[in-house]
Amino acid sequence: MIEIKNLFMAKGKFRLSGISLKVPDRSYCVLLGPTGAGKTLLMECIAGLHNITSGSIFLKGRPVTELKPEKRNIGYVPQDYALFPFMKVIENITIGLKLRKIPVREGRELLSGITRILDIKHLSDRSPLSLSGGEKQRVALARALVSNPDVLLLDEPYSSLDAGLRHRLWIQMLNLHNNTRRTSLHVTHDLEEAFTLGEYIAVMIDGKIQQFGSRETVFYKPANTSVASLLEFHNILSGAIVGTEPEKKRIKAACGDYVLYLPYRNDLKPGKELQLCVHPREIKIIREERPIRDSLKDNIFTGIIVSAIHHGMTYTLYFKISGSRNDYDFEMKVPSYQYLKLNLYEGREIRVSLRKTAIHIFDD
Repeated sequence: MIEIKNLFMAKGKFRLSGISLKVPDRSYCVLLGPTGAGKTLLMECIAGLHNITSGSIFLKGRPVTELKPEKRNIGYVPQDYALFPFMKVIENITIGLKLRKIPVREGRELLSGITRILDIKHLSDRSPLSLSGGEKQRVALARALVSNPDVLLLDEPYSSLDAGLRHRLWIQMLNLHNNTRRTSLHVTHDLEEAFTLGEYIAVMIDGKIQQFGSRETVFYKPANTSVASLLEFHNILSGAIVGTEPEKKRIKAACGDYVLYLPYRNDLKPGKELQLCVHPREIKIIREERPIRDSLKDNIFTGIIVSAIHHGMTYTLYFKISGSRNDYDFEMKVPSYQYLKLNLYEGREIRVSLRKTAIHIFDD
């Protein structure tokens, strides 16, 4: 378990402010945030590379705030891997065994297991300078794991790798974690990486933890507009409740030039102002030749595509409701094949639907 209690730390003008975080034992937690959020700084505080101003750090129930890095029993993979170019791969991996004075026999058993799982035994006599990016990543991971640490810290371990290799190494990491169940904290700014690997997600913005929870809770129910924006919920709306329809399990809200029907909640009464969000992928195009599913009937709008941006596998569409005074009302994301199949283009009139169950209402 990794537990941080009310941690404060300043580095130059940047501050970590009141960080509290509890990563469950044997779980894989991703620390997600934009560049400059303080993720690496927090990771380095846990590793003991910085003195904190106040607060406490516990690893596996043991207070380590005052301990030196080598006394914390941490496996650490820094962003640049920090492999020693003048040492062979095998020497890079085993240096931690020597520093921690792990008995030779025990060290050999640990080394054999880790190199087999990561498939790097054949690299033993190579120089780090001759390794590919993926090989360097696996060697750095082996070095972090070979001394059997209580916790594993990974700082953007895949950021310098191409997409195809990243995806293969994610699968390898999932298999490794399933085999070892070592408490792990992984820093990234990549949403796909976070969702693929994280059992738990801690969202960090501007030196503060904005939300912590299971992967599904964080990604589908962001705590506030800052988290929603980071998770690409670009449709962030404001409105006020103008009616309730408990028999239809819905609430009526006025949002500027249009009305939305939201999931029914007992605590939401007429007159209450609220903020809500809808992910661009949750806005669906109504196809005229097909019957409309019941789940799509509450919020149907007619309008035009005012802009379409191609991203390779997807298109981002900006949709304006007929009669709206806004430049556009909703951002949508559709696969490229659907864009072409439905003959979508800028200026085309379409109908779209927002499932009321896909609309997330922010708590006060």
